[in-house]
Amino acid sequence: MLNMDTKLAKRQEEGKVIRTGIVGAGQMGRGMVTQMALMKGIMPAIVSDIKMDNVIHAFHYAGISDDQIAVAETLEEANKYMEMGKFVATDHSDIIAQANLVECAIDVTGVPEVGVKIATDALKNHKHVVMMDVETDVVIGSYLKKLGDQNGVIYTGSAGDEPGAVMELYSFAKAMGMQVKVITIDGIGGYTTYGSIATAEETYKNGYVVYGLVNKKTRMLKDVRKGQLLTLDMVELDTSTQLYQTRKMQDRMYHNGYALK
Repeated sequence: MLNMDTKLAKRQEEGKVIRTGIVGAGQMGRGMVTQMALMKGIMPAIVSDIKMDNVIHAFHYAGISDDQIAVAETLEEANKYMEMGKFVATDHSDIIAQANLVECAIDVTGVPEVGVKIATDALKNHKHVVMMDVETDVVIGSYLKKLGDQNGVIYTGSAGDEPGAVMELYSFAKAMGMQVKVITIDGIGGYTTYGSIATAEETYKNGYVVYGLVNKKTRMLKDVRKGQLLTLDMVELDTSTQLYQTRKMQDRMYHNGYALK
């Protein structure tokens, strides 16, 4: 973050403002819109939410007036309004990954199945991605990082959000010559159910169920004790989701032996 203020100010002066597309206008998304509206060199150019009222409220909360806001129902409308310098509101999240002027897509939905689609579509369209949905990052972050590299763009978390803060502390400790024994977020798949945490190695060895793969369609095959870590033989996971299929691709990519069907 060093010198970030001067770098953003320079982009503002050069007319190269970073236009972001934010998916999700809940508490975290609204806060991001509000903060970004105060900054130089970057702007919340287009915001999407399944509830249009949330998007309008986020813009209003940030001090953006109605005459500065345009509602887009199509990609063509979004492109036109962004070129006019409007703040664009939409309830079609797919537009974020396709809009011409969006440089960076930011997922703050908290819904892994939405996060995987936003991220993969944006990266394939050569847009940078900031992932604020930790479940998505934990399940398929390694795959998304590689997808970003293949398309010449950046896949990353956010400074100040927990995963980013952990990595900053890790880098600082290593730089100070410390030996880091335990880190709770490993970027591959350390989270398991009931809020318990296991390392990637433990997850692969014991076949723990990665937290983000559990949804409302997950079916229990065995009785479990409260607080017991779920293993793959205890559940029937929903294999139809893009998140599940992408995780399978990641496991094959890294040959880690995680036994998804």
